[in-house]
Amino acid sequence: MPCENKSYTTGSGKTLTSWKCANLLAKETKIKKVFFIVDRNDLDAQKTEEFNKFETDCVDNTDKTSILVKHIEDKNKKLIATTIQKIHNIMTKLE
Repeated sequence: MPCENKSYTTGSGKTLTSWKCANLLAKETKIKKVFFIVDRNDLDAQKTEEFNKFETDCVDNTDKTSILVKHIEDKNKKLIATTIQKIHNIMTKLE
């Protein structure tokens, strides 16, 4: 059966659903980190703003890869929300 590409309308609850799923996973004791990764800077800014409306300061927005690395290394930060480009920057420096 072919996979259909479905798009969902504005206001349908995609961001809230994503945040709730990520938040529930982050609260699981067996899970060390939850990564919520988007593919565009505009979605990164939107996601940060919306996630922080749902729970104050639950995610940080940074353009600096070094700060993102510190967030990843921080054992108290269980939810990391970022872009694929920032993850790529980190992986490239590790090679």
